Parts: sequence; structure tokens; C-alpha cells
Amino acid sequence: MGPEDSVRWQAVSARLDVRPAPGFPVGTAVRDLLEEVLLHPHCLGAGAGQRIAVAPAGEAGASGNGDPAGAEAVAFVLVGEDGDLTPEAVGRAAGGSLPRALRAGERLSFGVSAPVGEAADLRHALAEARNARRVTAASDPVAACGPEDLAAHVMSLLALLPADVRRSFSRRLLSPLHDYDRRYRSDLVPTLRSFLEHEGSWARCGEALHLHVNSLRYRIGRIEALTGRSLTRLEDKMDFAAALRMEGDGGGGAGGGVGTGPVAFTHLTVPAV
Repeated sequence: MGPEDSVRWQAVSARLDVRPAPGFPVGTAVRDLLEEVLLHPHCLGAGAGQRIAVAPAGEAGASGNGDPAGAEAVAFVLVGEDGDLTPEAVGRAAGGSLPRALRAGERLSFGVSAPVGEAADLRHALAEARNARRVTAASDPVAACGPEDLAAHVMSLLALLPADVRRSFSRRLLSPLHDYDRRYRSDLVPTLRSFLEHEGSWARCGEALHLHVNSLRYRIGRIEALTGRSLTRLEDKMDFAAALRMEGDGGGGAGGGVGTGPVAFTHLTVPAV
């Protein structure tokens, strides 16, 4: 492997969210899937078995309303002469038949850390891998992200907030609009989303919604009156965009209690974290 000071490690976090089934070992399944992905020819290859350590890291039970149950597994990877492990390689290895095996609402997400050379940095690497996993797109059944994705856009940082904080923020801001839409069968929330997606352009948003500009102005006025916010202020636009994003993410990511507990490795000795 070379001099001791050239040894580098990367951390990988994987989370599997599946529809609950009696007796199904979610923790064991995600551990096995992570090892299979890492040893895939598109990733590290079968010969890398002696330089990876994989272990389950905790489970979050189903909520009882049909939401998926989640479990995490983590791995430490000894960086080889073939270069660093990349989220792109993990995504290619996992993106073959795995998406077809997942049912609606189920997903498998990965996060990969940057390499570290000190044992004391392994805890930081694991935290970085977990945070990268949390910013994967919730709409993708199989996705992988790396540390560069944490700085790609301010919206990517929303997934790092605890799930209850995100739900509370989104509910507090958007509930008046949802209540109004239910009561009057209107479309204030879709109108708000379209208005922001079209960067506040009255003409383009009206065309997309097949609305006269005056009708669009009325809807925007109702949104502002119900929420006490103004869509002419940058801060309020950002709050609305964040609330819509967090509502769409469904409260996954940082919540669930998975991804904070200790891990126990079996077949490879790694520096203590």
C-alpha cells in the first residue's frame, strides 16, 4: 500500500427506505446492498473486498401510516491505487437493476465522503457522507451524492435540517394556502409554485397556467393576504421556495433517527471513530 502516511480512507453511507413487511430485515438488506454495490465492477470491483468494512448503523421503524421504514449501513473504504471512490461510480453500480426492484415510494440513497488521511478525521468523513446522502434528490429511487453536492445550491442544505423542523416550517407557512384550496377548491399552492418556477414573470406564469394576468394577480394577492408575506420581497420568495421544497421532500433526510448511532465492523480493522 506504500508508506503509512499515504493511507487514506473514505466513508460511505447508504439508506434503504422500503414499505414495511413483517419480519423483513431492513438493516441486513441495506448492509448487503451497500457491499454488493461497492464490489460491483462499475465501482471498486470484486478484488476490493479486503479494503472495505461494511456494517449496519441503525433502523427507523415505519410510522404506521404506510410510510417506508428506513435503515442505514455505513462503510469505510481504503483508497486504492486506482483512485478515489466517487458518487458517480456508486450511482452507476447501483443504477442497473436496483431501481426496478423498488416499489413506489421506496428508495436507496448513498453519500460518499472526501478522502481523509488521519484516523481522527474518520468521524468527520462519516458525518460528511451522511450529509451528502441526505441531499440526494427525494424523487430519485436510487441516487448518490458527494461532498461537492453539499455546496451546489443553498436549497441542498435544507435536507440537513431535522425532519420535524422542516415539517413545522413548511406547515406553518403553507397551511393557510392548503386550507383555502380545500375549502374553495382553488389552486393557490400550484399557482405559487408556478409563479416561483417562472421567476415571478406574470406573463410566463399566466401562460403556463392558462390564466389571464388579472386572474393570476388575484391569486397572488390571496396568497399574500393569507400568509402575510409579499412575493415582491426576496426573503419571502426564498421562504416560500424552501417551504415548497421541504414539503415535496416529505420529511425524510435528516429525520428518523438513522445515521447517528455507533457502528460495529466485523471483517476489517479500521481506526476507532
